[in-house]
Amino acid sequence: MSQELEGLFERIEGELEAKLAARGYAKTKRGHHPQAFGNRYVVFERPGGHVRFTWDGRLRSLILRVYRKRNRVWGAVLLSLLGKYDSDKLEREIVVRENDIRSAGEEEIVSRFTDRM
Repeated sequence: MSQELEGLFERIEGELEAKLAARGYAKTKRGHHPQAFGNRYVVFERPGGHVRFTWDGRLRSLILRVYRKRNRVWGAVLLSLLGKYDSDKLEREIVVRENDIRSAGEEEIVSRFTDRM
């Protein structure tokens, strides 16, 4: 991950943190894996779900995923019927590839991730 992309990741992380804190989210995890394509991530959680913001070095993309907790009663029914159950439902996903990051301005990229929070 280049210095430019690191700065962009950190800026988006900071703006997400401010917006999500106002909605009851708290930063719970943060990681950087230089040996795995330079992947980094940050997770914000609240009782109703979580938000994960990632730089995927293999895909060369910034990814924001918003998850919502499923109803536990229906989860038990699904578990009994299907044999597996994921308690988190992907509600929204935003993916911006490195080529788009380089062709768009920094402000535009930041707003893609923060405006709908």
